[in-house]
Amino acid sequence: MSWFVTLLKKQPFTLVASLPANDPELAKAALDGGAEVIKVHINVHHRASGTLFGSLDKEWDRLVAILELCKAKAPAAPDTPVGIVPGGGSSVVEAGLVETLRDMGFDFISAYAHHLSPTCLDVDGIGKMVAADFTYTAQDVATLATMKFDVFEASVMHPETYGRRLSLRDIATYRHLCDTMRRPVVVPTQRAICPEEVRQLAAAGARGIMVGAVVTGKTPEAMREAVQRFRNAIASLDGPQRLRNSDHK
Repeated sequence: MSWFVTLLKKQPFTLVASLPANDPELAKAALDGGAEVIKVHINVHHRASGTLFGSLDKEWDRLVAILELCKAKAPAAPDTPVGIVPGGGSSVVEAGLVETLRDMGFDFISAYAHHLSPTCLDVDGIGKMVAADFTYTAQDVATLATMKFDVFEASVMHPETYGRRLSLRDIATYRHLCDTMRRPVVVPTQRAICPEEVRQLAAAGARGIMVGAVVTGKTPEAMREAVQRFRNAIASLDGPQRLRNSDHK
């Protein structure tokens, strides 16, 4: 099983850092700040960061460096899992690319459902985090929940609203998604989520937060400081949040 999926199932709450560029210095800063999982990208224009990520060939050297950086420092410890967005836009990711990414050492893929060929779900040895965007209806999400993938990414906010403050309505949306999915749900920082709001996300049933450019900035220093603040907030979670999270295996 993917170590990322194992973390989400074992821990009350997991901290993922989504890098605004495939930069080993950013990855190191995120790890130094306390990130437990790293996510990178290829073949996509990332709206929140404004970054155009190139093909696997173009990003290869930087990706290999990040994978090496995330290998375990102690032989008995697992590596820090690294996930990858394999594509976006109008193209559909095929199973062959997912197999290549698995063989490189990526722990999981992360993509919108409409960017994945259904055969991607049949590739063994790599976790699958699948997202729905703002265009998916409640019925779409309910049907998606019946399919064979490991983690749901609640990336459902309209792009024009990225960076707005988190609202009670947003929390209600996340709770509905957690109740519908019945599997680990990770909330990305499409909203300008504050560390102290992690408590509300956990109480809603989320199993993790994925911090990205909206809250981390784009420099190693800003990344390290932001991740550390979220790491401290997660460490302070107590009983009620843990009880709520235990409902979503």
